[in-house]
Amino acid sequence: MTLTALCGMAVLMQPAAFVEFSGTVTHRERIALVGPARVVVQLIRPTRTGPEVVAEYSRTTGGRQVPHAFRLSVPRDLAQGSLQVTARIEVSGETRFHLARPAAIRAGRAVDLVLTMGAPRPAFLGRTWTLAAMQGEPVRLEQGSARLGFDARNGQIQGNTSVNGFGGEFRLEGDRLEIDPGPMTMMAGPEPNMIVERRYLDLLLQVTHWREAGGRLQLLRAGKPLLEFRSR
Repeated sequence: MTLTALCGMAVLMQPAAFVEFSGTVTHRERIALVGPARVVVQLIRPTRTGPEVVAEYSRTTGGRQVPHAFRLSVPRDLAQGSLQVTARIEVSGETRFHLARPAAIRAGRAVDLVLTMGAPRPAFLGRTWTLAAMQGEPVRLEQGSARLGFDARNGQIQGNTSVNGFGGEFRLEGDRLEIDPGPMTMMAGPEPNMIVERRYLDLLLQVTHWREAGGRLQLLRAGKPLLEFRSR
C-alpha cells in the first residue's frame, strides 16, 4: 500500500472536527405566524451559575408555517458532556411561542420540539428571595433577614424588612418591573434593622428593571443594581 493511500486512511479514521444537532420546531396551537417571524434555537450546557450557550440557530421563517427544521454544527470539543436545547419563535421581536423547559439532545439524533404559546414566565416569580445587598453594599442586620416574594397569579408581592411584613403590587413587562409596596406592620426593632428597612422600601420604589443570573436576582434602575437577592 502506498504512502498516499495510508495517509488518506489516516485522515478518514480521524474523528470529524464538528458534530451536528438537529430537529424540528413546531407548536400545538393552530395559529398562523403573521408578520416577520424568526425561529431561535439554542444549544446550552447547564452550569451552577446558569445555562451556558454553546451554539445558536436563528433564521427568519420567510412566511412559512411550522414545522421548521434546524441544524447546528458544533466543534466536537464544545459538544462534550450533558447538553440541552431550548427554542422560541419571535414575531416582530416579541416571543410568541417558547419551549416550556430545556430538552435533552444528542448529536446525530433529531429531536422534535413542541412549543407553548406565549412568552416564558421569568424564573424569579413564585419564589421567595432574601435581600443580600443594597446598591452594592452587603446588608448587615442585627437579627433576622429581609425577604421579597412575587405571586405571578395576582401580581402581588409579600415581603419582610426583617422587622415588619408588607404587601403590595408589581407590574412586569419583559425585563421592565415596577414595585408598589403597600400595607405594612408597624413594629419597632434594632436600629440597624430599622435603617435597612427605610432604605429597602425606598429603593423598591425606584426599581424599573430586573435581571437574574447565577442564582441571584437584581432589581435595577438605569442599568445599575439597587437591590440584590439570593434564593432562600
